[in-house]
Amino acid sequence: MQLIRLLFASALLFALVPAQADQAASVQRLTGLLQQAETLTGRFSQLSLDGTGTQLQETSGEMALKRPGQFRWKTDEPMA
Repeated sequence: MQLIRLLFASALLFALVPAQADQAASVQRLTGLLQQAETLTGRFSQLSLDGTGTQLQETSGEMALKRPGQFRWKTDEPMA
């Protein structure tokens, strides 16, 4: 039984090492792309729930970034 646990832990460890290397490469690629970007726009939708899962609020809107130093956040009506 202990041998099975050891084999499973070893397989899991070897599976995680390439994932971390891929993640580091992905982070570097995304950082490079973001450094080249001058503008960024997008729409968002946010649903707020309480601890029991009851919906408290639903908000949607759009956001925009423009270099250098401009940021815009607009929520759609009605903001309940």
